[in-house]
Amino acid sequence: MNEIIKGAKEQSLISLTHQQTVMSEQMRQLAETVDAVKEAAVTRQASLEQQLDMTREKFTEIEEATFKHANKVSSTLESELSRFERVLSAFEKHLERQARDLSQQVEAKHNEIDLFLADFKKEAEKEIS
Repeated sequence: MNEIIKGAKEQSLISLTHQQTVMSEQMRQLAETVDAVKEAAVTRQASLEQQLDMTREKFTEIEEATFKHANKVSSTLESELSRFERVLSAFEKHLERQARDLSQQVEAKHNEIDLFLADFKKEAEKEIS
């Protein structure tokens, strides 16, 4: 009986040792899996941070380009408005000069008509007298 107990005890120890070995192997595999998941998460996070930095750079570039374009459009509009004002001013001066010339011509014609009427009245008075 002693041998049966000894045999059972040895079987228990062998079984326990085998279970410990299996458990150790499973723990090692679990640790490897956790490390792999951790490494994948760190790699993915680094990739996302890199993409975020690239996106920020693109936003900065777009913002600078937009600001530059807005300044260019503004300066172009200002120069075109200034040019338009100069053309309009020259046109106004031209119209004023034409109006003044026409006014002078009308006045000259009035004077000419007045002289003609005065001469005509003199001639008519001479003929009547």
